[in-house]
Amino acid sequence: MLPILLANCNYTYAVDKGLTMEFDFEGIQDTIIDQILFGKANILLQDWPYIVYRADASYSTKFSSLHAKIPQEPIPIKVQAQIIRDFPDLPDIYDAIDRLEIIVDFLLAVNEDKEKDLLQFMEKSIKMKTFSSATVLQFCKLKHVKALWSLLILDKSKRMHSSGKDAFDGLRDGLKIKIEDSSRKKFQQFLRKISKEKLNFLLQHIMDFILFFLNKEDMDEMQYSLKDAVIQYIQGNEYQDLPEDINDDLEEMSDDIIIKHVVDAWIIIFDDLQSREK
Repeated sequence: MLPILLANCNYTYAVDKGLTMEFDFEGIQDTIIDQILFGKANILLQDWPYIVYRADASYSTKFSSLHAKIPQEPIPIKVQAQIIRDFPDLPDIYDAIDRLEIIVDFLLAVNEDKEKDLLQFMEKSIKMKTFSSATVLQFCKLKHVKALWSLLILDKSKRMHSSGKDAFDGLRDGLKIKIEDSSRKKFQQFLRKISKEKLNFLLQHIMDFILFFLNKEDMDEMQYSLKDAVIQYIQGNEYQDLPEDINDDLEEMSDDIIIKHVVDAWIIIFDDLQSREK
């Protein structure tokens, strides 16, 4: 390449400016095509396997692929609570999330049994430093990777919002539209009728809905009812700890709240839960 660049470079010298170089980019392009590319066979990339880099794959794509390879299962609520207690500091949660995402990349490239201990996979298969949580190490298997990641993302978001930070930084603005005052009041009245258990369920699964379904560039159903979308999302997933009559409760939610209000709705639910615990 260097001879081609030098052959298409013009030098000029001025007393007050010194030596100046100007490249003939069209000439460089024509020379590369003529001397290097012309006559070479075309490769059809669609016929070849290709690598998807970590930063290029969406959460939805990654975890759908993981579930197809290693069927994923939820973590019981009681165990979830103990895991969260094992992560008292936000930096520890960030570190655990990063490590889980690396684990997912490895699992997509190998064949493993879903019942294999997560601890064993980290220590023996990929030689990775284990988690600080004793509960994770004792309970979690490869079938719990998605649920563990989702749980830590939820807890991270709660802590960020509680400290006044944007828990949804990086999410597109079209999903952060504020609910109008009249609809907000109706939504808050609706939440007062719902138990804490059900609100915690909604908080977690609306977060999952955002991460695994809405966080796509091609998602354009902003005017769709959030109530109907969440009901369909819950029905499309198998949850062992589904609260009784949760779908019937959601039917009472106002149709005024649509998908573009999803972040504001999540924040209102979280604030309601926080106020009940004070």
